[in-house]
Amino acid sequence: MIEPINRTNLYQEAAQRIQAQIESGSWPPGTRLPSERELARALNVGRSSVREALRVLQANDLIEIRPGEGTFVKQTGSPLSEGRLRSLLHDKEIADLYEAREILDMQSVALAAERATAEDIRAIESALECMVEGIQAGRSCVEEDFEFHMALTRAADNPVLAQIQELLLRRVEPAVEQFLQVPGRLARSLAEHRAILEAIRVGDATASRQLMHTHLQSRFTDPAMAKVFMELNGATMPAASSL
Repeated sequence: MIEPINRTNLYQEAAQRIQAQIESGSWPPGTRLPSERELARALNVGRSSVREALRVLQANDLIEIRPGEGTFVKQTGSPLSEGRLRSLLHDKEIADLYEAREILDMQSVALAAERATAEDIRAIESALECMVEGIQAGRSCVEEDFEFHMALTRAADNPVLAQIQELLLRRVEPAVEQFLQVPGRLARSLAEHRAILEAIRVGDATASRQLMHTHLQSRFTDPAMAKVFMELNGATMPAASSL
């Protein structure tokens, strides 16, 4: 029996509970999940939390949302979205996740600088435009940040990197949301994103790597960001890396 969530509204925990039901075999492949209303009641959370949890599980290739039919456990998923890798990301602390993300992001942008097509550049530009619109509309821009980094990774033209990146980004999304609430962080992220795009546009792999390194290392170099990072990581902060 699925257990209710007794804490405050946390879509991450809702996603974890639903995922646990799937992985335990309680909801095998092909099963239609209960409705949002039923899940919200069972988990003791709001429907918005359930909706966001389902979006995360869909991104992780666990479920399929069919308009007009419902939400179903997928028959098969990408090997990189299943089992051990997903469990590893589920259990890792934020510091470990960010370390893995930094390694992947820096290599991805270097490859993107070498391989990006005109279409890839347009996709990255589009993600940046959405971020500008999001800032102007007063949104948190978590999804816009996600789309930008995914556009960069897709430009590396390596589907395996893209699959791993999607898992990592979804896993660190709650932390990113906290970071983007730091005063001035959204504007700084936008400026850093633009600089990364320009380095990719001119094919400079070295500059792309350095700019991404600087962008992600701000969780240490910006005092306000560092404070958030320490709180998220249980007050333990690893030393900042250098190239």
